Amino acid sequence: MKVGVIGRGTVGSAVLEGLSKYHEVSGYDKKSGKKKDFEKVLQSEVIFLCLPTPSALHGQDLTVIENSLKEIFNGGFTGILAIKSTILPGTIHKWTKIWKFGKFVACPEFLSADTAKDDFIKARTICVGGDLPDCKKVIEAHKGLRITKFVIGSS
Repeated sequence: MKVGVIGRGTVGSAVLEGLSKYHEVSGYDKKSGKKKDFEKVLQSEVIFLCLPTPSALHGQDLTVIENSLKEIFNGGFTGILAIKSTILPGTIHKWTKIWKFGKFVACPEFLSADTAKDDFIKARTICVGGDLPDCKKVIEAHKGLRITKFVIGSS
């Protein structure tokens, strides 16, 4: 499976390294600024968004992730976006009203900064939420890891 990772910080680096043993994985980080890397990520079936969502006065600052979503959809992406970033309940529902054609799956990551790569690779449980066919595709993207339990919340 072709898998993309946007954001190469703690979470994104762990996801990229953990899945690259089992899939064709490409990564992009805005700081690198390599357009060819971004274009390669857009060819993926599933893109894991691993971007910062810092706290703001009234909730979260979603500027970085929403600007990335604009670029992704303007680039013609038609696959599934697995959101690893921490987001508040209702955020994906809001995004589906803005980007009606988008396929979003919440897929939160539970990592410690010091042990992120090991935490991702050794995880036994994964939680996903979204439309069931899209959730199944995100679960498929985790195949090869030691995950034995999948928690699915579907709409």
